[in-house]
Amino acid sequence: MAVLDKAYRVWIGDKEVSRLANKLERPYFSLYERDLYGISPDRKLWRYNLDDDVLHYIAQLPVRARCVSDVNGEQALLTYMMQLNRELVSFSVQ
Repeated sequence: MAVLDKAYRVWIGDKEVSRLANKLERPYFSLYERDLYGISPDRKLWRYNLDDDVLHYIAQLPVRARCVSDVNGEQALLTYMMQLNRELVSFSVQ
């Protein structure tokens, strides 16, 4: 079982995974089989294998990417934050 504490540190059992220190933009990661997936503060999608302690960067993501919501084999579901635009409209009342 993988656990994330309030300082965004990842723990497997009673051992901290130091390789993942400062690797999470938000307090979310996904687990698929023996791999953890997350997004770093510089918006890189990463995969960490629990068995061989290897961190792989998979892709550079756009600024609006927030977290890995789910992983299923070769597919991942990412959460994006879309900016809401406010427009001012001028009109006359007669």
